[in-house]
Amino acid sequence: MAVSVGSVPCDLVAGKFRAPTSRVETWQRLGMDGYGARDLGKGNSSFRVRIFKEDTAENIDIWIAAIQDLADTIVSIVDDWGITTTDCIIQQIGEPRKTPVHIPGTGDRCWGVMRLAGVIDS
Repeated sequence: MAVSVGSVPCDLVAGKFRAPTSRVETWQRLGMDGYGARDLGKGNSSFRVRIFKEDTAENIDIWIAAIQDLADTIVSIVDDWGITTTDCIIQQIGEPRKTPVHIPGTGDRCWGVMRLAGVIDS
C-alpha cells in the first residue's frame, strides 16, 4: 500500500481527519419570540497528521523540501489504512525532525518526521 501526501511518498501517515459537517447559524431579535436560523453549508472539517520517512540523509532532505513545497496547496492524502482523503488544504507544516539511525545490514539511514495540519475543502 502506497501512503502519500500529494505526490510525495511516505512510509507512515497517521492522524485524524474530521469530515465536513453542516453548519447552522442562529440568532434572536429583540421584541420577537423564537430564533432565526440559516444553513451555512458544510464545513468545520480539519486534519492533523504525522508523517514519517526512512531513507538516506540526502533523500530525507529532498523529502522534507518536497513536503514543505506543499504548503497552502490542495492535495489528496493516503493514510496507513489505505483511505484517501481528497481536497486537503495544507495550512501548517511543523518543524521537520531528522534523526540519524544505524540499521544493521543497511548502513547509515535517517528518519524524517513532520506534522501537517489543515482543513478539508467540501
